[in-house]
Amino acid sequence: MSRTHDRAYAALAERMRLAPPARHALYAIVALLVGSGLAWLAAHDALVDVPAWRDDLARLAFESVTMKVHAAVGVAALVALGMMLAHHARRGLVLARNRTSGIAVAASLVLLAASGYALGYLVGDASRPPMSLAHWVIGAALAPLLAVHIVAGRRLRARRRGAGAR
Repeated sequence: MSRTHDRAYAALAERMRLAPPARHALYAIVALLVGSGLAWLAAHDALVDVPAWRDDLARLAFESVTMKVHAAVGVAALVALGMMLAHHARRGLVLARNRTSGIAVAASLVLLAASGYALGYLVGDASRPPMSLAHWVIGAALAPLLAVHIVAGRRLRARRRGAGAR
């Protein structure tokens, strides 16, 4: 390879990890998405016995707030997904690093966006329960998938440092 290619490859390799502000924002977005989704699910399906939720109006008000938070953070997640696909994911694919877990995380985010849109605007009463189930199962899997991707990336980076790679 030429010196130009070597420099370009080294620059890509150096910038693979997200900068701390982007990384922390992504972690906060995922935590808020999972937390608000689980809170809505707990209230909607009465998974937790909360005395205040015995009053249907109080439970419905809580569901409404958690759904609004979930939708608002979902918009932020779409922005984060776009930034990730444009920069971090593109470099990972080019450099063939952590592809499997990265593709799984990106695919789950795309499926969550599509199913969330469908729940909000497309599905009727008959198709809502299976779509809702699919949405929350994929959503519950997002945090572990992201954790696997992060741990695999850190291990790869540690191995590369130990091997004296560029």
